[in-house]
Amino acid sequence: MPLKRPPAVSLSEAWEVPDLRAFLLGDTASKMGRAAFMTSVGWKVAELGGPKAFGAIMTAYFLGHLPLIMIGGMLVDRIPRRTVALAMDIVQAVLSALFILLLVAGFDLVNVMIFAAFMMGASSAFSMPAIQALVPDLVEEEMLSSATGLHNALRTAAWSVGGLIGGVVIRYSTMHVALLLDLISFLISAWVLFGMKEVPIQRDEEDEGDFRTEMGEAMA
Repeated sequence: MPLKRPPAVSLSEAWEVPDLRAFLLGDTASKMGRAAFMTSVGWKVAELGGPKAFGAIMTAYFLGHLPLIMIGGMLVDRIPRRTVALAMDIVQAVLSALFILLLVAGFDLVNVMIFAAFMMGASSAFSMPAIQALVPDLVEEEMLSSATGLHNALRTAAWSVGGLIGGVVIRYSTMHVALLLDLISFLISAWVLFGMKEVPIQRDEEDEGDFRTEMGEAMA
């Protein structure tokens, strides 16, 4: 006898969930700011340092990201996802402020942006798993596919629009402004997450283990 599937939930019904809607708007803002920054930094670094410097930006990002992504994924299995996402939004806003100060102080733009790419890659190794795992915490199971669809659609739109904004910024302004937009976007996301209720992590006692042991098993 075939299993009965729960009735499909429309995108508009998923959008009516207050916490999900707030999260999607905040996350869209942060993605838009990050896309604007990445577009601006890519163009400016390539203009100043050529293709080799542009390649160094991408390499630096993934050198910071890849070694930590597994730890980030395991961390959000132990710490509430909202807490991790909120902390990373604050960290990334502080980093953007730091990079602005370094540029104002006269440090070489290309070197600062390579360092920025590395640090952003490292922080995203924790924020990405938290954000992806947060959606199921906000909706019932029958709404999950619609909520995920909304999240993916808004994320794609944010990167598209953010890229256009970044192009305009670097054409008519400076990297300082691109970093400021990045900073503001993460503060918006942090403000939204701060206003949301925490969803505790539920783990089976028999599955509870030492973090170092679990890391060793994951590496193996």
